[in-house]
Amino acid sequence: MSETLREARERAGLSQAQLAHRSGVAQPNIAAYESGRRSPSATMVNRLRSAMSPLPHEALERHREELKELAAQYGLSNVRVFGSAGQGTDTPQSDLDILVTRAPHVGLLTIAEFSFVAEQLLGVPVDVVTDGGLPADPPVSGGRVSERDERSLREIVRLCDNGTRLAGRGYEWYVSDELNTPGLAAESIIIKIGENVARLRDETIAANPQVPWSSIKRMRDRLAHHYEATDYDAVWATLSVDLPRVRAVIASLLPE
Repeated sequence: MSETLREARERAGLSQAQLAHRSGVAQPNIAAYESGRRSPSATMVNRLRSAMSPLPHEALERHREELKELAAQYGLSNVRVFGSAGQGTDTPQSDLDILVTRAPHVGLLTIAEFSFVAEQLLGVPVDVVTDGGLPADPPVSGGRVSERDERSLREIVRLCDNGTRLAGRGYEWYVSDELNTPGLAAESIIIKIGENVARLRDETIAANPQVPWSSIKRMRDRLAHHYEATDYDAVWATLSVDLPRVRAVIASLLPE
């Protein structure tokens, strides 16, 4: 096992110090595992092997021209990199965020197919954004959250604003529709907020413990999976009381 770890590390082109930095495992411990003085657990082996995987920016450097050629096959051009890989701050858990220009005939299915094949080529998760998919207010590099997470956070703010506009019509309006259209609209907003929270990177979640992330996700799960027991008066309270609180704390994470 110890030789396997050492061989894998050397094959990845990493020193013990570099592997220690990536994995968060102390270098003396790595040396002990490789020498056979200590036996790593299966969890530790997986942790070290994961840290040996190429970083997104490294994978890109190795396959940059191939990626451009692959993009052209799918009607995509002007391949650019943004996010942590573009800034050199990516980690083994990071995605490769790429921005592309699509030909007029290229739709979402083709983009998804390109993303899948690009991941196979690079060996890292790939998130593809087209020019038309960028937010109206471009993300600011070097902010407290990644560009990808900033898009999700901005979407949460937008959804909270939509909820506030619904609540502004009043409770009588909310309960007056026999088809419960306002309640269903409110339900959809809450579910989409939870889905955007689920897309956030673990680093963003951990760095902002003041946000009730798990409660927001549970709120979404309750509506999505227990819809037959939905209390639409509770949904109204969420719309009129909870969402403004959620909006305030999420907006505080975004650049001015």
